Amino acid sequence: MTTFTPSSPAEVLSTIQWATAEESPLEILGHGSKRGIGRPLQTEHWLDLSKLTGVTLYEAVSGRGEAFKSGGRVVKNVTGYDLSKLMAGSWGTLAALTDVTFKVLPAAETEVTLAIRGLLDDAAVAAMALALGSSAEVSSAAHLPERI
Repeated sequence: MTTFTPSSPAEVLSTIQWATAEESPLEILGHGSKRGIGRPLQTEHWLDLSKLTGVTLYEAVSGRGEAFKSGGRVVKNVTGYDLSKLMAGSWGTLAALTDVTFKVLPAAETEVTLAIRGLLDDAAVAAMALALGSSAEVSSAAHLPERI
């Protein structure tokens, strides 16, 4: 069992290109915290990405050893592949993400949860519409009718 521990995206690219040329599967590891989930992978080599630290931009290496970009540094830019949806649930079997950009927002200064009980359906819909149409940033609204 060989463990490759690259310290740059270029080293990840060359490692995956080597594995592709050799037709030798790699198990991609971060810190290995989720390795116990699912069935064990049948690989001869590990690609340990734990040395890649710091967030710079969103580039990934595909399972065929091809470097590609998803969008740009501006988070609103949606050109390219939507990797977040593609990678969710793949557990690192589709690609190795070497650089990821996150959109972060400051936490709200105040937060309020409002629950109004006993409204009929029409009144509940009107209350939710009023809240959602206000200047407040409503994160969610729900109406749970009384049990019969």
